[in-house]
Amino acid sequence: MPFDESLHILHIVASLRGGAAQHVLHLCRELRRQGHACAIAAPADNDSVQRIIESEAIPFHDIAIDSSWFWKKTAELKSFITMPGFTHIHAHGMRAAFWARLARMTAPLAPPLIYTVHGYHPPHYPNAASRLAVHFAEWLLLPQTAAYICVSCGVKESLLHALPQAEDRCFVVENGIPLRETSLERKEEDRRRWREEFSIPPGAFLIGTVARLQWQKGIGRLIQAFAQLEESGSPLYLLIVGDGPDRIELMQLADKTGAGARCLFTGHRADAAEAYDAFDLFVLPSLWEGLPLTVLEAWDAGTVVTATDVLGTRELIENGVTGFLAHNSAEGICSAMQRAMQSQQEFPRLRENAKRTLREQYGAERMAQRTIEVYRLAAGKHA
Repeated sequence: MPFDESLHILHIVASLRGGAAQHVLHLCRELRRQGHACAIAAPADNDSVQRIIESEAIPFHDIAIDSSWFWKKTAELKSFITMPGFTHIHAHGMRAAFWARLARMTAPLAPPLIYTVHGYHPPHYPNAASRLAVHFAEWLLLPQTAAYICVSCGVKESLLHALPQAEDRCFVVENGIPLRETSLERKEEDRRRWREEFSIPPGAFLIGTVARLQWQKGIGRLIQAFAQLEESGSPLYLLIVGDGPDRIELMQLADKTGAGARCLFTGHRADAAEAYDAFDLFVLPSLWEGLPLTVLEAWDAGTVVTATDVLGTRELIENGVTGFLAHNSAEGICSAMQRAMQSQQEFPRLRENAKRTLREQYGAERMAQRTIEVYRLAAGKHA
């Protein structure tokens, strides 16, 4: 493929909920801005995101990425990846990449397939048989993968530990986001609106998180840590933005710890990006991460971040410079939040350092340019 030829990429993602879908949106917007064409294939499981896709005239194909009958699923995906005109197939996340590559085994003339690994999860599976099964599947599907894009060096290390044969086709392209152009007046309005909606007193210190409520994100540990925090003058509140399978269990935990009245759950919010303006401190208590978009979004809003010192996150945050890192436990999260609250005089310096890091290393334009380089290399190997 000549280097001046426009690309046409089909992005496949297993759900329009969560960080992978946001990543796809950011990438599609920037690729289109640079003159390339994109389409998205995903389940129609998030009306707000689907409306954004359609409003921006990005072609959208509704397809379920699940474990329904093998031949039906691979035949359906095959019809998408062999649609005329696509130069590349780009699968995001393990489920989408698994089914897309299975389908590609029956379509040898399909375009090269790139797999973005947002986090290599099998090492964290409690069941050894499940870990071995996924490692074997990755080995089996290696020939169908023209390139792996890992969102952090830690993700690449985890992938290659399980699949060293992928070394020559494995690249690191860090996540990036478009920087918000939000006036100070708008930020203040968002802060006031969110706090009024959830009856948070004007002088309260508001800790917040934005996450899918499932076990990887460690929200239960955040609730336990919040319940142990010592108030120092201002009343403390915790706002949990997002939804997921563990929501009821987490609400029950908040009540059990005695923090239920000050631990508030918003459910799914289409305007979740504006919540960062309301927070005094953003906390990401994950058990592991690839390279979390929520930290970048908090930085962009000018919100100080505390996060667990885990794979992916530690590549973003320099402790005491761009945020606070916490030991990977409820006690560690509590200690780091307490340290942050006692260091509020340092918040302006932390915000400025984080903004600079975001601008220099994690912009959407840089992410798209490096992704295009991988597309070109994959096409050259595929030719």
